[in-house]
Amino acid sequence: MPVVPMTTPIPPPTEDWAGNLRDVIDTQQQTIRFLLGQWEAMLSQVGIGGGSFGPPTVLAQDAKIPSGWWQTMVPNTPNTQIGQVQIDTVTVPIMSGQFWSDGNVTVTNAGGITIARVANMG
Repeated sequence: MPVVPMTTPIPPPTEDWAGNLRDVIDTQQQTIRFLLGQWEAMLSQVGIGGGSFGPPTVLAQDAKIPSGWWQTMVPNTPNTQIGQVQIDTVTVPIMSGQFWSDGNVTVTNAGGITIARVANMG
């Protein structure tokens, strides 16, 4: 996918401040322009917005979800709790849709879940 640079100029501040703040702002603006110009290519590369997903993975209740970004296939009802993770003393619910697992997310859905890995580099 060809990358088209942004043509909208971002005007720099009208005056310089002590400590080379102007250089910092210019660098930040260049970084932002680069990232926005590369956005579609990055999304395609990591499997979001037209890329591929990994094969479906079926997990039973109480199974641990492996590390990575995942997309819920079953259940496919939005805002359905499919799992949970314990962070210190707080239990955090994981909902259907796209989510991240650090390998410690436990499936809570009684019928299990079917998920596909997102960001499947291909």
